[in-house]
Amino acid sequence: KSIKTDIDWYGTHRAQRSIRRADVVLLFFDCMEPMSKVDKQLAHYIHDEFKPCIFVVNKWDKLTGQIPTERWVTYLREHFPTMAYCPIAFVTGQTGKNVKTLLNHAQMLFKQAKQRISTSMLNKLIKAAMERHEPPLYQLKRPKIYYATQVANEPPTIVLVCNLPQGFSHQYRRYLLNFLRDHLPFGEIPIKLYLQPRKRDDERDDIRSDGSRAAMIPPRKQVDGEEWEGAFDEDFDPSEFGETGFEDVDLEEGEYGDEYQDEDEDEEGQEINEDGSVTENKLEEEK
Repeated sequence: KSIKTDIDWYGTHRAQRSIRRADVVLLFFDCMEPMSKVDKQLAHYIHDEFKPCIFVVNKWDKLTGQIPTERWVTYLREHFPTMAYCPIAFVTGQTGKNVKTLLNHAQMLFKQAKQRISTSMLNKLIKAAMERHEPPLYQLKRPKIYYATQVANEPPTIVLVCNLPQGFSHQYRRYLLNFLRDHLPFGEIPIKLYLQPRKRDDERDDIRSDGSRAAMIPPRKQVDGEEWEGAFDEDFDPSEFGETGFEDVDLEEGEYGDEYQDEDEDEEGQEINEDGSVTENKLEEEK
């Protein structure tokens, strides 16, 4: 079905308003009906708003024993590949089967969205991810991340301070997101990831690539009752990095030029002797 009447139009806009106000969104699908155009539009709107979401397949009692749940799981994953992190629930609204479990899972997603990770933990994970797969060269330079920090939650917002924001491809950013999602308690919610160039007066470099391979870090499992340390003490406004994730911040012209000279290059006006000493060249005056 598509939006053909005024009722459908107003219904869609009321649904979008509810999505903006919600902490966790439950997107229902009728297992007896094919996916509609409105369903796809609402799912993409949830994705753009970075809202935790659960795909709910309703009326499953009518198909119990006829088809496996894996078929509907595959059906949803194929239509929404960018929302592969969303859990899928199969319920029967008429009898209330699995409804309580669904609500408990929604509360768990809400708690995930409020988690806050320490800067040291993020730096360790980013370093391990980069040592496992280095970012490809960009204009003969290797993109480098100096440190990472979480500046907001609901949804978790992570800023990576680097030298070349435009040097990280979309595929590599997706790899970093999936790596963080596998090792942090953010496995089933969207994450905002921003890249920001380091300022001139900022000499901080917590992620140093010393050539050694990082130890394999197992996926992080949250312990009941555990509280994560706050990641950032100063007040940051995530809107200054843009309204959506994956947004680059342009570099100032000439800000990150070639600052280092070749160590083997001789300085002007000097001569290196065989014993390693340096002799100043003196120009004879013309008579």
